[in-house]
Amino acid sequence: NASAQESVLSKIHLGIVTPISTQSRAAKHISPVFSLHVLQGVNKNNNGFSISGMATTLYGSNRGVLISGLINHVNSSDKGVTIAGLYNHANNGIGIQIAGLHNHQKGNGYIQIAGLSNSSKYSLMQVSGLVNISNHVHSQFAGLINIAKTGKGVQFAGLINIADSSDHPIGLLNFIKNGEQQLGIQIYDD
Repeated sequence: NASAQESVLSKIHLGIVTPISTQSRAAKHISPVFSLHVLQGVNKNNNGFSISGMATTLYGSNRGVLISGLINHVNSSDKGVTIAGLYNHANNGIGIQIAGLHNHQKGNGYIQIAGLSNSSKYSLMQVSGLVNISNHVHSQFAGLINIAKTGKGVQFAGLINIADSSDHPIGLLNFIKNGEQQLGIQIYDD
């Protein structure tokens, strides 16, 4: 009976700030299905739904939905959805990152949407208000600047696209090292 009760308790993690929680100092070793923290929370993995008022740190990976008022930090892979008011960080993964300011993937990324900027090594799509940076990307959409080594889809910027190669750069200024070089001005008279 005691082991069945422990099993249920390890699937739910409630707290205020680590270590003031139902899992106390063991929190970084558990992978709950549901986690709710008033200010800040810590878990090994997120396999379901986790929400924190300010920040969440995962020592492992995210395979669920991770929501924090300010910051999400995933030390391993992100294969779920991370939503933060300010900043998301993960080492790699094929998840979706949504942040008010900045998303950062040290390695592979999938979809990044941010108010200011996104950065990743590889990404399917980046959407930001100001700047996107990626080594290899399919599509980038930025209010100001896109920077990539290779772009396989559309690279759309309000001002500047910079790339070694880009299939479809659309911007006021396009600096593509291995691309078509042209300069043009169009005037329409109605």
